[in-house]
Amino acid sequence: MDTATIKQLAAEEIDSVAAELRKISLEIHANPEVGFEEYSASALLSGKLEQAGFQTERGTADMATAFVAGWQGASPGPKVAIMAEYDSLPGLGHACGHNIIASSALGAGLGLKRVMSSIGGSLMIVGSPAEEKIGGKIRMVDAGLFHDTDAAIMLHPRNVTQLGRLFTATTNIELVFHGKSTHAAASPDKGINALDACIATFNGTNAIRKHLADGVRLHGIILEGGTAANIVPERARAVFSVRARTKSYLEVVIAKVRSCAEAGAMMSGATVDITVGAICPEMNINRALSEAFGRNAASLGHDPLPIDMNSGGGSTDMGAVSHVVPSIHPHFKITSANIDLHTREFEVAAATEEAQEAMLQGAKTLAMTAIDIWTDPELLLRAKEEFRQWKQAQ
Repeated sequence: MDTATIKQLAAEEIDSVAAELRKISLEIHANPEVGFEEYSASALLSGKLEQAGFQTERGTADMATAFVAGWQGASPGPKVAIMAEYDSLPGLGHACGHNIIASSALGAGLGLKRVMSSIGGSLMIVGSPAEEKIGGKIRMVDAGLFHDTDAAIMLHPRNVTQLGRLFTATTNIELVFHGKSTHAAASPDKGINALDACIATFNGTNAIRKHLADGVRLHGIILEGGTAANIVPERARAVFSVRARTKSYLEVVIAKVRSCAEAGAMMSGATVDITVGAICPEMNINRALSEAFGRNAASLGHDPLPIDMNSGGGSTDMGAVSHVVPSIHPHFKITSANIDLHTREFEVAAATEEAQEAMLQGAKTLAMTAIDIWTDPELLLRAKEEFRQWKQAQ
């Protein structure tokens, strides 16, 4: 059976379950769950794959809402992972469209199941929680999940189809300042103001910002700053999101934030506890695989924009996967509206009929790209050589 016929059969299978995929997408959208709390979405997706006959493992990498569902082809061959995300944003629901990511990955898996009896290779549908918390995929990488994987692919909804853009290295830093409470009017000299230490830290990070390399993003919020205006705050807590073009420079920025926090605490006489979260490296976009994805998207009527490493600036824990296996993270157009991710407008868009139709096209594009990896040895060789050269240059 030729590759074009295999792709057509996979697409037809996705069409045959289109109504169910739409229902699942909208169900996840209507019941948003934040990172590591996606119990319903995880059970729904893994249950559908298990019902379809996939060998399913839940609780992968000691995460209750993670799963891996596997299917073996007719003979040994390349192992392809298709990544599913399904966490929502606090307060905004699915304003990043992860319901589309999840249902397109599910659809691709169900479509590929039909044709894998004609293909040599294996498939993993990977349910990775807490992408917005920079979490799930990093833990999976650390657990060695991708040690024998040849390619990892996924798509992300947006208002354009684009093969890739800048995804920076990132982490979160939590700062907890400890002071001493007292009456702010009667005995202010006896207090140590933890909030002052916190504010001094913000002033410090604002001062260093203009001396940081291009591409750095440094955002902070104060989560605790006292209980009453007439009590000197004995505790203050802040969280910073830190991004840089590379993991190595991210570590430079982390050190600078640490110095600002320590200096702020010293100025006020407070102490500070500094907790650096998991470090997610920058996304290494595999161009060979991205171009294959683009050709398949174009065959379905999309006009993919090329990779542009001068635009973007967000981050994804897919970056961790891309450092151990050739990977892609293209954007896929689900709305004609000129709206951005992480907005209330995008949350609405992710539930429209236009988005559900795009989800089905995305599932087909993922499935066709996996078929290319299995049936075109030259494509996989190019992807692996590109990855090898990138690793060598690090």
